[in-house]
Amino acid sequence: MVHVLAVADENELYDNPVEFPQVDILFSCGDLSPHYLGYLSDKYMPAIRIMVHGNHDGQYFEVGEEPINLGFSEKYHGMFSIVRGIHVLSKEEHPFLDDDLSICGFSGISAHGDPPFYFSDYSLFRFKTDLFVKKYLSPFSGVDIMLTHAPPDLGLISYGGGDHQPSRKIAALRRYLDPKLWLYGHIHRRYTDKPLDFLVDDGAPLNLINACPYKYFSFDQRTGRVKFMEAIS
Repeated sequence: MVHVLAVADENELYDNPVEFPQVDILFSCGDLSPHYLGYLSDKYMPAIRIMVHGNHDGQYFEVGEEPINLGFSEKYHGMFSIVRGIHVLSKEEHPFLDDDLSICGFSGISAHGDPPFYFSDYSLFRFKTDLFVKKYLSPFSGVDIMLTHAPPDLGLISYGGGDHQPSRKIAALRRYLDPKLWLYGHIHRRYTDKPLDFLVDDGAPLNLINACPYKYFSFDQRTGRVKFMEAIS
């Protein structure tokens, strides 16, 4: 059982700070500043800190500067950056894990703009091709957690406002990855009164959680169960 803090899009925990009894992993689903993620890392001291980029994160990089993929970010100090790819955390290196934990990240949204803050159909096709080869020519069976900025259209999210509508293109990755948990950002809570979180325990086909502005929960690696937890006032 690991305790997860997932964040995206808004600096809620800076503006209205709270305490959490334990944070093992910090996941960022994008559109957050290096300063804010540094603040969260210093305050909650998670052992693991992993991020993908959102469509507004280009403002933190110089022209021509690209985020690191599958490595520790120089811009976001202490955060392991995934542009697109799979990262496996070993139980041997992190003894609090029940098993090795595999995470797939895919940054950006589907629109015209500078990669990786925006992704093209071609870049998604190339990634799916790599996953197809990995899945069918090796013992690869999928990942535990999917981390994206773009919300996937899995027939669960009913919000469809403009550029913030769920993406069928990114949802297609589920076929290759079969995650137990999918974390996403981009849709702010104030945009809709419709549900944005869906759990297997409530009948959903997978655990799909909107990280904006933050969610705190426990995740059972072996069963895939998620339990939302309260902050300490």
